[in-house]
Amino acid sequence: MAEYPARKRYQDSSYAAGYDKVRYGGILGSVKNKSTLATVEKAFKSIRNGSLILDVPCGTGRLAPLILKKGFRWLGADISFEMMEVAREKIVGSENVTGNVRLETEHIPFKPESIDCVASIRFIYHVPTREGRVAILREMRRITKEWVVIDYNYPNPVNALIRRMGHLTRPPGKKRRLTMEEISGELLEAGLRIEKVFPVSRLISDNIILLCSRL
Repeated sequence: MAEYPARKRYQDSSYAAGYDKVRYGGILGSVKNKSTLATVEKAFKSIRNGSLILDVPCGTGRLAPLILKKGFRWLGADISFEMMEVAREKIVGSENVTGNVRLETEHIPFKPESIDCVASIRFIYHVPTREGRVAILREMRRITKEWVVIDYNYPNPVNALIRRMGHLTRPPGKKRRLTMEEISGELLEAGLRIEKVFPVSRLISDNIILLCSRL
C-alpha cells in the first residue's frame, strides 16, 4: 500500500475543523466550489432516484447535502475520522443517511456490485502513480452496480496559457496533468468506460467530472 501525502494530511482534528474555510473560503474558492457542485449535479442526472451513492473520500461532507437533496441515499467513507466528524455535523437530522465508514480505498470492504454509484471528487489525482490509481479504480468498479462519478485534472488550455505566463516570473510547478487519452486509458484498464465528460469551468478550473460505467 503506497504512502503519499494525502493519505495522512487530513487525519488531524484542527486541520479538519478549518478545512472548509481554507479550501472554499474567499471569492475564488467559493466560485470553484459552486462550479464543481453544479457540474457534479449534471453527472447525477443519469443516476436513478433513490440510488445508494458511496461518497469516497467524503472528507468534510462537501457532496452530502447535494446527494441528499437530489433524493439519493448517502454513505460517506474516508480514511480520516476527523474529516468525517465534520461531515456528520452537516447532515444531522437528514433522512437517507446510511452512515460513515472508515476505509482504505485500495481495499473497500463492500461486496461486489453492492453500491449503485461511487462518487469520488478531489481524490484520484492525489494518488501519485498510475498503478495506484488503477488499483483504486478497480475497487470502485468492483463494488458499483453501474456508475462511477469521478474527477480528474486535465490540461485546460486556458489555464495552461495562464500558467505559462506565470512561469515568466516564478519557477514552474511539478504537477503534471494527464491528457484525456491517458485518463481514458487508466479507466479502461480498471474496467470503466467514460460515458459523459463535464468540464467544471473552461476558465478557472483544470477539473473535469466524468460519468463512467462498468465494462
